[in-house]
Amino acid sequence: MTDSRLAKRPRLNEASYIRSKDFWIADGSVVLVAQKDAFRVHQSILSRKSSVFAQMFADTPPENSETYQDVPVVHVSDARQDMRELLTVFYDGDKLLNTTILTVAPLVLSAWLRLGIKYQLDHLRYRVITMLQERYPDTLKGHDEWTSKSSGITHSSWSEGRGDIIFLNLARKFDLHTLLPGIFLACSQLRVDHLVVDPYPGDAKRMMILSASDLRRCIEGRELLLAFHMKRFDFVFQPDIPTGCESALTCKEKLKSIRDFTWENDGLLDHHAPLRKFEFICRNGFCSYCEEFYTEMDERAREQQWGELKSVFNLDQNSE
Repeated sequence: MTDSRLAKRPRLNEASYIRSKDFWIADGSVVLVAQKDAFRVHQSILSRKSSVFAQMFADTPPENSETYQDVPVVHVSDARQDMRELLTVFYDGDKLLNTTILTVAPLVLSAWLRLGIKYQLDHLRYRVITMLQERYPDTLKGHDEWTSKSSGITHSSWSEGRGDIIFLNLARKFDLHTLLPGIFLACSQLRVDHLVVDPYPGDAKRMMILSASDLRRCIEGRELLLAFHMKRFDFVFQPDIPTGCESALTCKEKLKSIRDFTWENDGLLDHHAPLRKFEFICRNGFCSYCEEFYTEMDERAREQQWGELKSVFNLDQNSE
């Protein structure tokens, strides 16, 4: 007589896996396994928000899957930390609304972008790209707004996390070409020990280093931008002041003080922000005419240089 009972589903070796502290939900209907971490979650929630998850579950019918404490198991190829960050979006999505580029860690943002694209979460992908556009704008005005908004601590924490390099590689991988000039500008301002590092093992770690060609672009671009930055000081070495100056003696003296300070101390050269506004023009006591004249002159120079960023970093169509 043939036994008509369903064969017992294979059980996962539970001792070999670590239950997630954050996502082990008692009434969860599926266990996702990423590396050695197990996440017990709701299949219905993941399927509703991601057609990729829905198809994944459909391709792994419960009667054929492994089980973990009698719950169906689905293995995913993602890193455990990436999956944790994605599930945080699924279950605590309201927190995402209050997240800004100033507060989110580079690796978290990277996970959101990569998995948002992989699992076709368009709202997550759009949110991440919007935050990246704030940090890596495509206009000089946007660059100035970011410069004034961000702090030294923020820049340091981002560079320590290798965020600029990570997102240069991801921008290339996902064809986010409009971000590239701004990202290259940010990378070119990194300290040498952040820019040039020994190779990391593993695919994820490789995203934290630049290719040889992109490293060359950063170094050569840094030199070109520094030369441009120094050229912006040419006006302080001119013997004449603008026609229309309202206080010739005072403005000549102000130019001389800036020239002496720059020449003797290298004090005004900002190697890590070559496109930063010359705010000292407004603080040095020029007459109103000269202040406006020099400010507008420098603004035109900055706009021209911004428009040449693709050329500075050799980002022609083929290299992009």
